[in-house]
Amino acid sequence: MKCPISGELLNASTEALAAIHQVHNALGAPGDYGYSTKEGIALYRLYKSSGPLAEALSLPSGCDNPTLWERDDSLTSTLLSLTSIIVDEAVVATWTDEQCQQAESWVSAVRTALGACEAQGPEMPAFLGPYKCQGCQGEIS
Repeated sequence: MKCPISGELLNASTEALAAIHQVHNALGAPGDYGYSTKEGIALYRLYKSSGPLAEALSLPSGCDNPTLWERDDSLTSTLLSLTSIIVDEAVVATWTDEQCQQAESWVSAVRTALGACEAQGPEMPAFLGPYKCQGCQGEIS
């Protein structure tokens, strides 16, 4: 069973994740406002939703078999940008499928950790190190 994501849904979801990242860069963490304030609650809920959304982009919901992953270098590049890892799509195109899957899984785990307000996210795969944005505000990784 093939599990495609429509182009429109993919674009909307990717834009939503990018917007969540922009909110994080602009407004910071929920704790900055207090977890019981309306701002803190709203940010917490927003950031918490980003992990499952990133996961849904890397493995469509309802797929019976996770091996049905389909490579999309543009998506991988966009997802990585949400964690301050800046990699051009042309560079991603040189990676193996395994590296792309590792990168997408790592993004999902980082976003989930952020949503859960965990102090420490998962360890970044070593091959992503050279692409870490230096001087970016609101780094998540």
